[in-house]
Amino acid sequence: MDKDHDEYLRQLLRIRDDLQAYCLSLVRSWADADELFQRTAVVLWERFGDFDPERAFAPWARGIARNLALKHFRERRRLVQMDQSALDAIDCAFEADDDQGADELAALEACLSQLPAPSRRLLAWRYGESRPIGRIAQALNRSVAAVTKQLSRLRGALQECIVQRLRADGAP
Repeated sequence: MDKDHDEYLRQLLRIRDDLQAYCLSLVRSWADADELFQRTAVVLWERFGDFDPERAFAPWARGIARNLALKHFRERRRLVQMDQSALDAIDCAFEADDDQGADELAALEACLSQLPAPSRRLLAWRYGESRPIGRIAQALNRSVAAVTKQLSRLRGALQECIVQRLRADGAP
């Protein structure tokens, strides 16, 4: 695969669920939403060379989906169409979600960087590589119960750290 293709897939997979939800919120039918998502993914790939990597991918993708949805309404001459204010409200809701997710991700990254290397390695094995707990326990020469307990404590510590960081930054 070439570099553009890899980056496109990384970006699309990162926002896939949100983009599918956005498509559904526009057309209100599962079948139409699936078709809209697929058409959007194709257009995103065709126009990926025009994407500015300094900007966020999700709003660009939603803009393309929105334009395709409007085209969908025109082609089918729908009696009930979304008015501009409804489309704008949907866009605002998804943009707010983007901002919150970015804040949470930044807080998570900062919290992870504060953990000792063995703890980061344990989290990477379990969640980054999806290693089974039994294999992790074996690699660390520890019991499954001990590894499970440590992972639980690490998740709790990360959650608390994220909440504190978001509060300190003024997030709700």
